[in-house]
Amino acid sequence: MAVGGRNRTTFIEYGSVGKWLSGSGDSLERNKLVSKVLSMGERIQGQLHLSRNPISYHSGGFKITDIAGLIQIDPKNEIEVAPKFLGTTWTSWREDFFYILMLSRNGRLLPRHRVSSGTETKNELVTLVAQSVIMMYWDCYRRPLKTYRLFNATDFMLEGDFEAEDLLLPSDDGFQQKILSYDRLNIFNATILGAVRTLLPAVREPQTRRQLARVEQALAPQVEIRKVRRQALPSRSRKWSNIYELAVDVLDGFGMSYSPKKLQAPGFVVDTWKIWEDLVTLALRAEIGSSLVFSQKSERLGTRKSNRNGIGNVGSVWVVPDMKIGGALGQVVDAKYKGRAGEQRIRIAESDLYESLAFATATKQNLVVLLYPAVPADSVAPVVGQTKEFERISVGEVQVIGLEIEVRGISASGAFGQFKKRLADAVRAVKLNL
Repeated sequence: MAVGGRNRTTFIEYGSVGKWLSGSGDSLERNKLVSKVLSMGERIQGQLHLSRNPISYHSGGFKITDIAGLIQIDPKNEIEVAPKFLGTTWTSWREDFFYILMLSRNGRLLPRHRVSSGTETKNELVTLVAQSVIMMYWDCYRRPLKTYRLFNATDFMLEGDFEAEDLLLPSDDGFQQKILSYDRLNIFNATILGAVRTLLPAVREPQTRRQLARVEQALAPQVEIRKVRRQALPSRSRKWSNIYELAVDVLDGFGMSYSPKKLQAPGFVVDTWKIWEDLVTLALRAEIGSSLVFSQKSERLGTRKSNRNGIGNVGSVWVVPDMKIGGALGQVVDAKYKGRAGEQRIRIAESDLYESLAFATATKQNLVVLLYPAVPADSVAPVVGQTKEFERISVGEVQVIGLEIEVRGISASGAFGQFKKRLADAVRAVKLNL
């Protein structure tokens, strides 16, 4: 598909090999482009700390695993990757993906979330990012993001601190003085402006481009950004935290450090297992309560004894389940993310079973619940948050239960509330079969 003069191909994560490059000219040109794509995969692997290159090439096509997002290969070619739990036949998959992405990145919902969904099938991921930047800016602009700054100035009007001799011998332009100003020229507004200018070349929807240009005019001019890094906002400006965090993510490429000077459009890539883990953790903590859902808590499994040079060293062996639910439930909950897109038969892998048994031993719990995203079935209308048990394995007194959860439709109004309630109800309903 050609988009804005660029060749864009959409893949499904873990999907079958996607044919591409058919119109890329002679074999030498094709080989160069294949090399670029694989090199980009290596770059993604390093920046997201993946165990392997997420992009492989064989049988004349590419297969992409463990990541989702938008990848620009060069000014003429880009790849769009849909998460396996959303697929590309679902009309609102981009809106759902962006919603989950922002929930995962910021740990909270976008305020008064108004990202369009449903019928707007032409929305692109970059356009959704731009729409959110616009929405959040106009939500905050009535209370400008101001900070104090000290700067040198030369003027005949005395406003700041000055040396006594400067009064006797002023320069031709006035008195040298240091002025403390409380204004909008600061690194925070500069970061937001940088994100707006990074998005503008990529957005092709005319209305969004016009609105983004208005935000640019409202923010400019600003100080120069030498290095993008997160900083704590002043407490009086915490309302700006959502847009500032999003702006940093845009400039960082959501995990990929793209240079807007070298590329025409930003790209962003995320580790899909991580955003799935964040989604189910946030949902359960929101519904069951953070005081009962303990996240990423290390549990002691056993001891490790080493004997080097006749000196015996004893240490502990630790495991870290995603969640442990306290109170009457007494469950270990772990987010899992494996399997092919379109694969109808889902099962608990042996590696997941062995890990679950280690969790059960360390936590002294007999019930381990594994949460998998449901693989889309085109013949079935999605019910967001619908959860069903697909497998149960008993090992002695320990039972490992696999649940799959429907994610499609989560960006609709009120859908996250339904998602977290149905998921929590399903987890609460899981009981040991004695």
